[in-house]
Amino acid sequence: MGACGSDDDDDSDAKKSPGASAESLSRYKEGSELPADWPENDIPVPTGARVVASISKATVADQPGEASTVLYSVTQTPQEVHDFMAAELPKKGWTLLEASAPADTGFSVTSAEGNGYIGVFTAGEGIAPADVADADTVTLQIILAKAPPAGETSPEASPEGSPKG
Repeated sequence: MGACGSDDDDDSDAKKSPGASAESLSRYKEGSELPADWPENDIPVPTGARVVASISKATVADQPGEASTVLYSVTQTPQEVHDFMAAELPKKGWTLLEASAPADTGFSVTSAEGNGYIGVFTAGEGIAPADVADADTVTLQIILAKAPPAGETSPEASPEGSPKG
């Protein structure tokens, strides 16, 4: 999935969201409430996190179905968010699929499956559009899509190189 920034933004890859397309960023609503179907009780968020934007049931590039996205402004560093998500997601019924610490990229990216959803949890600076949060604000972006029906395996959960069928 691509990322975007305005002409005024720093064009370095480190300041671009690894999970949002130009089309989806333009659909964020500043100060939005959580989407109506957001499973708030099933998702851990760091202390002090506040919703700054959301998109409900948007299509995600290269993915089937729809996903909802919420952006939280957080006071923790990307590493602290990474450690928090790795510890707290399993306590809420999530199975961690992949995780990358922010040491190399400045972004924490964790994918997990649980509670009927597949989620991508990304934390870093410059994720939120400029009209929603300052570029140096750490944002936690959570993208959730309904998990495939029982018996079907999500692409994220499939081991690479495993034979199909």
